[in-house]
Amino acid sequence: MNETVLERMVNALETGNRAGLQSVFTQDVSLRASLPHRDVERSGGADAADLMLSWFADRGEIKRISFAASTVADVGHVSYRFAVREPGSYLVIEQQAYCMFASGHIGSIRLLCSGYRATGAFLEALGEGCATLTPLIASAMRALETGQVLTVLTDEAAAPDGIAAWSRMTGHEIVAVTTDSDGMHFQLRHK
Repeated sequence: MNETVLERMVNALETGNRAGLQSVFTQDVSLRASLPHRDVERSGGADAADLMLSWFADRGEIKRISFAASTVADVGHVSYRFAVREPGSYLVIEQQAYCMFASGHIGSIRLLCSGYRATGAFLEALGEGCATLTPLIASAMRALETGQVLTVLTDEAAAPDGIAAWSRMTGHEIVAVTTDSDGMHFQLRHK
């Protein structure tokens, strides 16, 4: 039950659904958040929802790339990561939250945020076949430092198998794969 509430919260954040986000909170919810440059506190469902949604306002397309929810005794835990697509770049943001519940709603939330992090580089490889795709990726990866992430946009149907094989051979890690109307987005972490 509580994990469903946490998933509804993340869905509302991803879609910018204020009413949906407010509906998972009690009226007197207590929010404490540690953000990259400040700590904030809010009380009340409307204020908490407004604050949380403000973190994603005026951003490009937001897409969930990871989600996990569980419980630690009587405390709910949720971890989620969003990819944010802006013109010419990708950003990632991750948040971890611990929640106490009251009557099927979140009554208290303690949140830690990574802040928006640049993925490292972006490679638009639309129209490239596998014969040219992996050499382009290899070239782009050489420009990155260890731990940085390259986001590759491709429409090549064989890309999942080709990039997976290339990653195994080179030791670079596939962090996430998402698909949308533009194509497939591979996030590759430099070894």
